[in-house]
Amino acid sequence: MQWFCTIIADRLDLTTSVEEHWRKSIGNSKIKCRSYFEKYLLPLDSPLALALDEVDRIFSYQEIASEFLGMLRTWHEDAKTRPLWRQVRLVLLYSEIYTEVDINQSPFNAGYEMTLTDFNEKQVLSLAERYGLNWDTARVTQLMAMVGGHPYLVGEALKQIAQQDTTLEFVLQTSHTARGIYSRHLERHWRNLQSNSELDCAFQKIVCANSPVEFGSQLNQRMAMKLNDLGLVKLSSNSAIPRYELYRQYFRARLLDNL
Repeated sequence: MQWFCTIIADRLDLTTSVEEHWRKSIGNSKIKCRSYFEKYLLPLDSPLALALDEVDRIFSYQEIASEFLGMLRTWHEDAKTRPLWRQVRLVLLYSEIYTEVDINQSPFNAGYEMTLTDFNEKQVLSLAERYGLNWDTARVTQLMAMVGGHPYLVGEALKQIAQQDTTLEFVLQTSHTARGIYSRHLERHWRNLQSNSELDCAFQKIVCANSPVEFGSQLNQRMAMKLNDLGLVKLSSNSAIPRYELYRQYFRARLLDNL
């Protein structure tokens, strides 16, 4: 909580010492965090927008997650009755829902939920133009055949190509390898799966299959839903496939390497 206040104060160039506030204030960490907001952050002239990325990274630390997410929900409720807390704008980005906390203490069922969708062909072409690339639909189709319309994967390829650090041909040839521009993105997914053997096993079945894998004896639907939350698969009414060809090629190659 002290770090949370410190990083926000730093971003806003505040000179008020968080460490001193922590030393002089009474109560537990949540109370000290709350009082710091009320004394120094919320009385500012304009609203305070807090965008918290990859919130799901704390989910595996249940005690921290429960306390922190419960605190955010309390702030949201306070805004209904306390004018000072109406200054806060919370934006939480996550790829998996946290189900261990009481629904009445969760910030995920409050406010508005927005799902990030893939770009379509027209949007990818428009983005390519914004990067100064003179692309036609054929080149867009080539890229999308590998990474679909994933905003990050598409944007990273266009950025690298626009900066003349690589070519579309090289991106497509090396996309699923350690030499490719997506190596860190893919490695992060790999590490996440390695930490959950049940999830890893379910995804292995999907990437190794040459056709959609049906729910039931072949695939646990709950695991398929979690893989969908992670953005690794695409679901139909009763089956799952890898979300992108990039994922199919990369994870197949990693599995063969580990045989």
